[in-house]
Amino acid sequence: MHYKNLIALALACGISTTLYAADTYDLGKVQVVGEDAQSDKMLQSSNDLAFGMTDKSIPLPDLTPEIETLDYQPMTEKPAVSNIHKQNKNEFSAALGMGNRDSSEMYVNGKNQSDKYNTDILILRQSKDGYKSTVDSKRTGLKARISTTNDDATTVTGGVEILDAKKALRGTDRTINAGQDANAKLENDHKRIWINSDSTLENGAFVKGYATIDALGRDTSNDVGFRDEQDVKAYRIGGTYKNRIDDKTNAKASIDVRKEELDSEYGNDIDFTKTVAAAGIEKELSCKAVGGIGLKAMKLKDKDKLSPYLNFSYQPDSIWKLSLGYEEDLGNDNLERIFLPDRYVDSKNFDFKASKKKTAKTSLDYRTHNGDCIGVDLFSQKEDNSIEYYDIENFDGRRILSSRIGYADAERKGITFRGDFKIDDGFALTLRATAQNPEDNNGNRLSYEPKRILDVGLSYTNDKLMLDFSRRAESGRKAYVGVNGGPLGIVGVSDYSRSDLAVKYKLNERFTGYIKIKDLYDEGKKIRYDVSEEGRVTLGGIEMHF
Repeated sequence: MHYKNLIALALACGISTTLYAADTYDLGKVQVVGEDAQSDKMLQSSNDLAFGMTDKSIPLPDLTPEIETLDYQPMTEKPAVSNIHKQNKNEFSAALGMGNRDSSEMYVNGKNQSDKYNTDILILRQSKDGYKSTVDSKRTGLKARISTTNDDATTVTGGVEILDAKKALRGTDRTINAGQDANAKLENDHKRIWINSDSTLENGAFVKGYATIDALGRDTSNDVGFRDEQDVKAYRIGGTYKNRIDDKTNAKASIDVRKEELDSEYGNDIDFTKTVAAAGIEKELSCKAVGGIGLKAMKLKDKDKLSPYLNFSYQPDSIWKLSLGYEEDLGNDNLERIFLPDRYVDSKNFDFKASKKKTAKTSLDYRTHNGDCIGVDLFSQKEDNSIEYYDIENFDGRRILSSRIGYADAERKGITFRGDFKIDDGFALTLRATAQNPEDNNGNRLSYEPKRILDVGLSYTNDKLMLDFSRRAESGRKAYVGVNGGPLGIVGVSDYSRSDLAVKYKLNERFTGYIKIKDLYDEGKKIRYDVSEEGRVTLGGIEMHF
């Protein structure tokens, strides 16, 4: 490893807690999750199809991806070391690991590629002891996907995902120290099946369709008689049709229908159907510029909206690219995200409202001749009825920490700097930094939404060694808390930062050793007000390849 590689590694690992990180984000919007810093979420939407400013235009010379989907995945739901067991070739492999705090893990991976079918399967089992609780954390999951391409260039991809998990639902340090920890726990049972298909027709038109069925269950309980069974059922179907009008113009239409239902034993039941129909054109304005314009008709609960969307890309050469976009949407349209994060969210007496979002974004990207990319994004978003989460201790006298939902007319403005650098063969560094000012229409900070966010990732691979380091953090946060439904007060929330490290070393063709250190510096303390995180967990294990 060259000297400059060592400098890059030292810089990334030594970034102080004054730097801040996040995963793919919704314009910097961050939701508190109240889960320990070690959690990773297996189930994610596998087939979201965007329309509007996030959609691809007529291809220009490739510089950077299109404006990313405005979708935030909470920090502690990101896999800590997401590519440690990733397979890039046909084989069957298994990994077994053990570590401190009675932690253990097992992964079984299978991957097969043939002339017509590509198949991937993952089975996992993870466990560790409880933190300030007698409830141990356990996760068992299955994720499988198969895809095929027919002779007529039709591609069909389908998958199934199953996850069974249990974890402690801890209270605040104050209630735990007062002996009020009633061993509350969350038990999740999630199932998802999905299918996508796309094809290019004989007339050159492109067609894509998709469907998803989700059955998501949660049982929240403690030792003093509180119990709430929450079930979310979600069904989604949609598609896109795209065809050329002439050599420089595409016409496009799409439809998306989503129906979701929440059944809660203790709280309110909620259901809605959201429909989005859109149509527009994309035109090559010159050899360097592409523009798109269209209309979206949306309906969600009692909200109807007809709105325009606009996008524009200008690339004068292979070095620079300018992208602009504007779109509107009806939000609060995902009951899993709202009510089933890694904490208990109360739906009792909850009056469901759709939000209205208006989003504008400008991006400027620069690529060096060796492939390094640097970019800057300016964004602005206004959202009526944006969801905020308030912490309520001893919910309804049941000795359980709850998140209660409120609404705010929110505004988020800020700037993001991005960088992807190939330092040397096998050595890559990624950076993302966001500064924003998330406020309501009275100038109050939005609950748990940070002012500064930064993501740092570093990876190195060669024939025998793989290293994956990431550092993520948030700062400038405030939160609203209350006790037994009493008055809410605003409190300062400590900065949050966390680093993860994974190292793999190939012993021979059959065996590979690995070490994972989650929360490397043992610094990920309280992403939620006065709720301690679990701290460092270290595991070591062996991968076996067949």
